[in-house]
Amino acid sequence: MELWDVLDQNGNKTGKTIRRGEPFNPGEYHLVVFAFLKNLKGEFLISKRAPTKMFPNYWEFPAGSALSGETSLEAIIRETKEEVGIDLNPENGRLVKTLRHDPPWPQFADLWLFEQEINESQIVCDPEEVTEARFVKPDQIKDFVMIDKLVEYWEVVN
Repeated sequence: MELWDVLDQNGNKTGKTIRRGEPFNPGEYHLVVFAFLKNLKGEFLISKRAPTKMFPNYWEFPAGSALSGETSLEAIIRETKEEVGIDLNPENGRLVKTLRHDPPWPQFADLWLFEQEINESQIVCDPEEVTEARFVKPDQIKDFVMIDKLVEYWEVVN
């Protein structure tokens, strides 16, 4: 059972928590995080969502919901480790942007850019989360966008 902190319309914690899957009241949000992992060759890591998840078989950047009590940085480091087995160095990351999404997806999305050397041999996919992961050049990512097979946000760091 995942518990999320409930945020107000300004992104501040309200002191309330909610279980994953429960409906939000009007004006309530939660925090999701996205990692744009850029290696020293200028390539970005994308992963393919498991067929049992929402947006099945879509490609995305490592992402997930912050658990209750986690900071945005703690959440993205945990999610990246869980999904693709990569240990991120917090010093290599910077928060690029925060976006607010209103219902039906009431969330604040923190977009992180990490620049560090990552070898493909370090990638270990959690099959419940992702079925594969690979590094691609920025122009290849645009190809995924054009065929509508990439979950949003690429334009923010491009």
